[in-house]
Amino acid sequence: MTTIYYTLYQITDTVNNMIYVGVHRTHNLQDGYMGSGSELKKAKRKNIERYGEHKFSKQIMEYFDSEEAMYQREAEIVTPEFCADPNTYNLVPGGRRGGYSNYYGRKSAKRALKTRKNVYTKTVSKPVVDSKPKSQWAFP
Repeated sequence: MTTIYYTLYQITDTVNNMIYVGVHRTHNLQDGYMGSGSELKKAKRKNIERYGEHKFSKQIMEYFDSEEAMYQREAEIVTPEFCADPNTYNLVPGGRRGGYSNYYGRKSAKRALKTRKNVYTKTVSKPVVDSKPKSQWAFP
């Protein structure tokens, strides 16, 4: 029987210290998975061309016994406030499968991507800005 690992990870763009927090289910912890966020993918393409792949680092923050526990923890961390922080690549709150289109609906996804800050500032009174480097964040 193959072991399934449920993980919460953080990817850090060492060029600008922006982060992406996500979850991953895998049979192989060394599978090279580096996130699936659309903004993260754009940044990787741009920065890899300029600086090389080594400018992104991945750290597994937590392991879980089940997929449900993994998504629940992601929902606790990747909140609308977290997504509103301009220092993150996360666009939608965590805790569910699917991407931006599934969260906002296919028709509004492209519009919302262009106005990312406006989408979240409607649900968050003030964007969260933390002066600490993201590598020093302690997840709740």
